[in-house]
Amino acid sequence: MSHLVKRTRRNLSDSRIRKIVNSQIGNGTRSSTKRTPKHSNNGQKSRSGVGVIIFLILIIGAGFFIYTRSQEINEFITHSFFSTSPKNTHEQSQPIATRNTLESEKQVTSPRSTDKSPDNIAPQAVIPPKPLQVEVLNGCGVSGLADRITRYLRQHGIDVVDKRNYKNFNVKQTQIIARRENTERLISIAEVLGIPVSRIKVQKKESLQLDATIILGADYQTLTPLQK
Repeated sequence: MSHLVKRTRRNLSDSRIRKIVNSQIGNGTRSSTKRTPKHSNNGQKSRSGVGVIIFLILIIGAGFFIYTRSQEINEFITHSFFSTSPKNTHEQSQPIATRNTLESEKQVTSPRSTDKSPDNIAPQAVIPPKPLQVEVLNGCGVSGLADRITRYLRQHGIDVVDKRNYKNFNVKQTQIIARRENTERLISIAEVLGIPVSRIKVQKKESLQLDATIILGADYQTLTPLQK
């Protein structure tokens, strides 16, 4: 081995051998230099491919973000300018079954809905009409006739507030003078005395504060009180 090394060193001292060795070394260096760009180009291609993929991902992400924001903006505009009030929206969005249920509950729970039945209505107190107020005047001159007729009328619920003689004793038929416009109620007086309704005359005089004036005539014997 040492002989081979010594021999090689001696051979390198020769100028021709050095040229050959140098030329071999130079060829090896150039060949390695030529191969290097091939590997460099492959690295550049791989890096450029990764960059393209990253760029595409960024574009897709930006597009998705813009689409999402546009949907939110459209919903905001629609809700702000075209939607009804919250109360109406809530009522419109309620299911039909729920609205029907609420309406039925309102009908069932209406206050005192069953109290209006005819059986539950309390009968109103009937106010009896005010008794008729009359005055009795003796128009025939028979003594005590006005007192007798007064007692009879009071027994039948007619309020006699005054009795006296008429301005003369020439009245032939007993008659009833209406002092107010309640002639229908005066029919009951005519029935009590037994005289025809046609003898009710209207001569209003509100200052007397009476319903009627009864003038007893010469036919007093035909009156119902005197038939007993």
